[in-house]
Amino acid sequence: MLGTSLVGMYVKCGAIGRAQKAFDELSIQDVMTWNALIKGYAQYGQRDQVLKCLKQMRSQGLSPNVVCWNTLTGGYAQQGLAEEVLDCFYCMEMEGISPDAITFLNMLYACSHAGLVDEGLIYFASMVENYVITPEKEHHVCMVDLFARARNFEMAMRIAEKMPFPDYLPAWSALLGACQNWGNVKLGRLAFEHAAQLNGCASGPYVLMANTCATLNMEENLQIVDCLSVSIGVVEGISNTRFM
Repeated sequence: MLGTSLVGMYVKCGAIGRAQKAFDELSIQDVMTWNALIKGYAQYGQRDQVLKCLKQMRSQGLSPNVVCWNTLTGGYAQQGLAEEVLDCFYCMEMEGISPDAITFLNMLYACSHAGLVDEGLIYFASMVENYVITPEKEHHVCMVDLFARARNFEMAMRIAEKMPFPDYLPAWSALLGACQNWGNVKLGRLAFEHAAQLNGCASGPYVLMANTCATLNMEENLQIVDCLSVSIGVVEGISNTRFM
């Protein structure tokens, strides 16, 4: 347990070399310890090292479990390596390991950031229909983000409104963020209103909306958002904090 914590600490600090050294010095290398090391290599996109670890792990008679695969898919997803994430899922199925809610969250995250809309839909449907996993809040946020990043704002809005958790702020923040990136002020305003109603004291929605207005040189709208933020005491003025 202590060895796993030590390897994990080095990984968290970005010292993957020290993590490997600490791992090599352990007298017992169990699945949890391997997971900690593999996580580090996956997070830094070192696929060759990941494959090497998996090979060595199997040579010791240890088989990657769902936690190990989740570690891999999560690490690759954070690096934007969607192809590697999809490959991991395929390998899981080939080895007869059933994915769980975390696996699918990683899959949807990877698909949304890579613009793989069709693949994201397939994984979401598979989660519900094939593996009978009830989507949680985070899964729905990923679906909102999936469509919003692909500029399918109508579908993103529909999911945000009809999801079982309509009052979940991250979903509206994801939609608002995409509206800022693509300059969709009309829908951005609707998303902003929802987000502000859910948590009027959170500065995030005000900053995103202010950035949207500023990007499109909509100074009048920017001043309105700025005044609103001051009136409710969010910050001293959103115009001083935007583009952060």
